[in-house]
Formats: sequence, structure tokens, C-alpha cells
Amino acid sequence: MASQTKKITLDTAALFFGRAVGLLLGIVRLNYLATYLGVANFGILNFATYFTALFQSLFDLGMAQLITREIARDPSRSGELLGRAVVLKMMIVVAASLLVGSVTIVSGFDAVTNWAVLLTTVALAINGISMVFLSAFQAHRKMVTVSIANIANDAIISAAIVLMIPTFPSVITALLLTVVVSLINLGILIRVYYKLVGPPMYQADREAWKLMLKEGAPMAISSLGISIYAFIGPTIVKYTRGETEVGLYSAGYKLISILTLIPATFTQVVYPIFSDFFANAGHKLDKALQDSLRMMSEISIPLAVGGVMLAPRIFSVLYPVEFSEGAFVFQVIIVGNAFGYLAQVLYAFLLATNRHKVCMWNSVTVAVLVTVACLTLI
Repeated sequence: MASQTKKITLDTAALFFGRAVGLLLGIVRLNYLATYLGVANFGILNFATYFTALFQSLFDLGMAQLITREIARDPSRSGELLGRAVVLKMMIVVAASLLVGSVTIVSGFDAVTNWAVLLTTVALAINGISMVFLSAFQAHRKMVTVSIANIANDAIISAAIVLMIPTFPSVITALLLTVVVSLINLGILIRVYYKLVGPPMYQADREAWKLMLKEGAPMAISSLGISIYAFIGPTIVKYTRGETEVGLYSAGYKLISILTLIPATFTQVVYPIFSDFFANAGHKLDKALQDSLRMMSEISIPLAVGGVMLAPRIFSVLYPVEFSEGAFVFQVIIVGNAFGYLAQVLYAFLLATNRHKVCMWNSVTVAVLVTVACLTLI
């Protein structure tokens, strides 16, 4: 029988291949969008992402992480758990979308920004439902399936951007394409789940929903904290400095967000393993955590050093010259990522071992500190 470390390595390799393809395609999209939209419109496009991300936890309420954990502990309940979660999730995303729309109306944005936020919200709602299915695949450790789904999604949106943006270079075009591709991706995931696992048991179950929401609440609050300390800075920059500086910030941050595919991929693999071990093989937990932290540190530290050294050259290749000041943003954030990658592994471990409240209070505390610092300094 293969060792657990080997299993983690193989699963990570399957996911990482898909993410590596996504990384390359993401860089192509980034180049096209920056080139054809310009700094200001590039700022509007990304501000819509930052703004809606502040509400991202409301579109999930911890359901994705909860479903992964519970199915990993008892795969035989997959259809039952997923069916209930999908019905609940549809109601959640509708309510969250209405809230974001209401906040947008009173925020005083210009017409283009309003449309950008609206379309980003629609895509976020669709992706919220897709995440439930991806969480189920993750729990079943069907990492090849997850990898193929990621590649298909990235390939379709990249092809659409490359073909359409040069002819119709606008923020709205980019976001309409995102919405359409999100719908296609959801349809594919539903079809694949039916084929590989079986039809979910779609049903309304108030008692089960109450339990899901209760269990998911600390995860949701934790995710809210993460969203705030990740995106409050550029949101404040939008209000105080304008779209151009948001565009420069985004040039550096978007590269970072692409690189976060690495820890995201790794934690996708180890989270269901941590959950399984916690429920069924507690004596294996410590070694799994130690191996995971070691493997991630061997990636994050060299990546940070290389990123700082090569940032100016990377920007000269990927972006028009007017984006060059974003290299400093990239250098600063990638240094923090040397520690942030390890934190993501620890976060997955704490969630898998029912330490939701520790994650929650940590995220909320950091969010408050970052918000105060941004308001003071920016």
C-alpha cells in the first residue's frame, strides 16, 4: 500500500498539473486584459472582484469546507449531503446577490463600475454552486476530475478572452464572458458528478440546514475575515486614489493570486486527508501535518526569493510599460506569502480538526488590524 506521503504527493501532482496549466493560461489572460483595457479599466475590472470578494463568505456560509469535511469522513452519505447543500446554497447565493446589489446601488459608483460589480456578482453566485460539487469531488479524492474541471474552465475563458477582447475591448465584455463560462463549468460539474458518483438527493430539510449553518458559521466568519484583510486595501485605494492606482496594485496582486494556486492546490489535497485522519486515524495526524508543512516550506521560500529578485523582469515581459510600478506591490506581497502558504496548511488542519473558532477569531482579529492600518495609512 502506498504511503500517505506518496498519496499526498500524487494527488498534489494531479491537481498541480491542472493548476499549472491554469497559471499559464491566467498569465495569457492577464496580458491581454492589461494590454487592451489600459490601467484605469484594468483597475475597474479588478475592483469589481475586490469589492464582491468582501461579501464572498455570504455566498458560501462555510458550506464548501463543511461538505468536504463531512463527505471525507463518510463517503456513503455523499448524495444525501450534497443534495441538501445544493438546495440550501441556491437560496444563499440569491440572498447574497440581492445584498451586494443593494450595497452597490448606494455606493455611488459610476455606471461602468456598477455593471462590473453586477456581472461579477452573478459569476460569484454561479461559482458558489459549482464549489459545492467541487467540494464533493475533493472529499472523494477524485483529484484528476478536479484537475480536468479546472483546466477546462481556464481553457474556455482564456480562449474567449483572446478571441473577443481585441475586437470588443471593454470591462463588460470580459465579465460577460466570465458569466457564460461559469454557467458552462457548472453544467459540466453536475454532469460529471451524476456519472461518477450518482444523482444527489435534492431535498429541503430544515433541521439538516440548521445544523449545516450552525457548523458552517465559524467557517463563514473566518472566510469573511480573510476576505476583508485580503481586499479591504484595494477597496480603500479605489475610494481615495482612483482606478489608475487600483490598476497598478492589481498588476502585482493578480500575479500573486495566480501563484496562490500552489497552496490552494496543496490544501485541496490535505484537507480531506486531515478530516479523515481526525475521524478515523488520529495517530496519523501529527505526521501528516509535519509532512505538509515541510513540503510547503520547500516551495514557498524559494518562490519568495526568486519573486523578489525577478519582479522587474517579469513585469517588463508581461505588462505594458505603464504598469511597471506594480512590481513593488508584487515584491512586498510575495515575501508575505512565504509565511502565508504555511498558514493555509495550518488553517486547513484546524478546520479539519473542528477548531473552527480558533480560525474564526484569528481571521477576525487580523481583519480588524489590517482595516485600521489601511484606513490610517492609505
